Amino acid sequence: MAKCGIITLTESTINTENFDLLADADGMGNPYLIFETGISRSALVSGFSSSNIPDLATVVRIKSNAACTNYIDLIIVVSPTPTPTTTPAVSSTPTPTPTPTPTPVCVASFATPAEYFAEIQTLSGVRINSYSSGDAHGEGSAAFIGGVLTPSGDVIFVPFGSDYVGIYDPGTDSYTRGAAHGETFDAFRGGVLLSNCNVIFVPQRSLHVGIYNSDTDIYTAGDAHGEGNDAFSGGVLLPNGKVIFVPYASLNVGIYDPDTDTYTSGDAHGEGSFAFSGGVLLPNGKVIFIPNRSVYVGIYDPVTDTYTRGDAHGEAGPTFTAFQGGVLAPSGDVIFVPFYSANVGIYDPGTDTYTSGAAYGTGLFSFSGGILAPNGDVIFVPYGTSSNVVGIYTPTTDLFTTGAVQTEGSTAFAGGVLVPSGDVIFVPLTSSNVGVYDPDSSSIGQYYLMSGIPNKL
Repeated sequence: MAKCGIITLTESTINTENFDLLADADGMGNPYLIFETGISRSALVSGFSSSNIPDLATVVRIKSNAACTNYIDLIIVVSPTPTPTTTPAVSSTPTPTPTPTPTPVCVASFATPAEYFAEIQTLSGVRINSYSSGDAHGEGSAAFIGGVLTPSGDVIFVPFGSDYVGIYDPGTDSYTRGAAHGETFDAFRGGVLLSNCNVIFVPQRSLHVGIYNSDTDIYTAGDAHGEGNDAFSGGVLLPNGKVIFVPYASLNVGIYDPDTDTYTSGDAHGEGSFAFSGGVLLPNGKVIFIPNRSVYVGIYDPVTDTYTRGDAHGEAGPTFTAFQGGVLAPSGDVIFVPFYSANVGIYDPGTDTYTSGAAYGTGLFSFSGGILAPNGDVIFVPYGTSSNVVGIYTPTTDLFTTGAVQTEGSTAFAGGVLVPSGDVIFVPLTSSNVGVYDPDSSSIGQYYLMSGIPNKL
């Protein structure tokens, strides 16, 4: 994940400098980065105990490992070069004071990339891979699951335990209580944006499909689905405009036609209760159901209304939740977001083959939902039972890396939405605040920028 090479960032260019680096910059196999900024001693010693840090450091070198495959693990502070001064001699000939050679000072090594990013943020003032608490929503615990970005730029939070639709303006960091939906508790689980700007709420315990007009803030109870409690978890918009509801406890796939407000019970899947959580539309038109407690990947063909049992994954189930959400990678593989599974899931729909990917090592129940970044990485939304870190997964190398730490505690978020500023909004489940994740929208962090995959849970 680290970038190889060297670059100098001055105070005037630190927010705009291109971050394309030259490999092996010092010619000795030791690539590094240089930040040239006026950094106060107080900022440098924040979190450190070294007593020989200079009063004013103008150069900070962050040295990578030799292979340049992991995050930077050493930071070196170099003393500034003082301006030469002159001292009058008896002969009246000015004698220059020798310029001292800067002495490198090993300041600290970092156990995790999160520590590295936090310290660089402190030293340079540049926000890289950072988390911050957004506006408080006031809708209580278990408020929302899933979110949708509307054309207006607002993010609609899909009500789970909340009695109201959630509306978040990322430009002003303002939460607004939307329309009351009047359905039962644990009403909806995920949403899908239609071309007419309506948002379809996927029913979990609600007896009806939810229809929300984001332009007028009006909620309408749609058709009854009749599949019982805990029916669906996540939805997928088809090219023909219909919405496929991913079966959770429902024994059948759900098919909803927004044009006629008509629900149809689709093919039976036979994988038991709480089978799937989240779905991914493939280029061939089929939908992959992400295994929740199902021991098999689910494959659904909406053209023929046919469910097919895919490959077994072997990670968890049928009593534990293996994955929550999935992302289509540029390679065509589907990446399963690990929940109870100790490994990232990799599914090749071309060969119907499941592969156990990288172990993420941050504890079980860590993530709920994923987002594809433009560089091909997959960002895992922090759920936070065992760990509060953002997850970063690189499919091309099967590498998992820990990112920023969210501060809202356990079971904090469920789903994420990219907004035009480059921030990723984490949808609050039990968190009292909206989550704001900044992968850094400036060029210094360009390889972490997100791209929106709407309606991924």
